[in-house]
Amino acid sequence: QQLTEDHINIIDLLGKTSGYYNNKIEELKKLNVPLQKISFSLPENRRNEFVSLDIIANSPHVLHLEQGDNEIVNAGDHDVIFCNIVKCYKQQDEHPINVLKSGLLRRLGII
Repeated sequence: QQLTEDHINIIDLLGKTSGYYNNKIEELKKLNVPLQKISFSLPENRRNEFVSLDIIANSPHVLHLEQGDNEIVNAGDHDVIFCNIVKCYKQQDEHPINVLKSGLLRRLGII
């Protein structure tokens, strides 16, 4: 999901906590972050299978990614997986002017 500056208060939850140990959707709900469900079909080789998941409702764009043919790369305290973009879902018709960028996060000392 593409985030905006309005999402600064959830960066620690999304980026600095493990989804293995924390249910991030439940934590977002506790913080009253608006969520919405999206559904999409899986690729051709898995016909008639649909996935439904929660996303942050006011994200400008959401990417549907699939793991590429590359192996998983161990990067120390986390793994890196290279993905292919299957589809980009636009939530807003115009490009948001307050897209959250890493430069702002660095200036604020978040990353």
